[in-house]
Amino acid sequence: MDLSLLVNVFALVLSVLALVVSSITALKQYAMMRHANEVPILVDLMQEFRTDEFQQSETYVIERLAAEHDPDLGCSRLPDEPRLAVNAVTAFFSGFGALVAMRMADDALVVPLIGYRANRAWIALEPFIRRERELRGPNDGVRYLLRGPGVSCTGTDTVGQRLRSAIEEAPL
Repeated sequence: MDLSLLVNVFALVLSVLALVVSSITALKQYAMMRHANEVPILVDLMQEFRTDEFQQSETYVIERLAAEHDPDLGCSRLPDEPRLAVNAVTAFFSGFGALVAMRMADDALVVPLIGYRANRAWIALEPFIRRERELRGPNDGVRYLLRGPGVSCTGTDTVGQRLRSAIEEAPL
């Protein structure tokens, strides 16, 4: 092997190595930029979560809704105050679920923040939401986003399934 061939092979190996390092660096930068874009969105949603209005709605849905109202009403036929509480809770958790499903937020970040509470909300809302789907029928353009039972945020399901399943039926 002559010296020029050896130099050319060495240069080729260095070029490939530089390409690999550049690609890895670009992927890491992309992930960092993506996470940096998630923070403002998550902060806004968490600010809504901390409002007295949302806290009261969530408490009502989890602790009193089923005791005070028949699930056969669905969601849209509830009286004004309970319906508004249901809408606030479903919109909040569906918003997080939509961000995860569209890969605008990392489920590994979102699920630890709200997974337990989304699961509690689903348990309380499931009979109302299922009935609402029956009342609206299969051709309705808007479906309630909060989805179960895959919304369970405990057990052995994968992190990606937890909130993605919360928005399986997105609005059209």
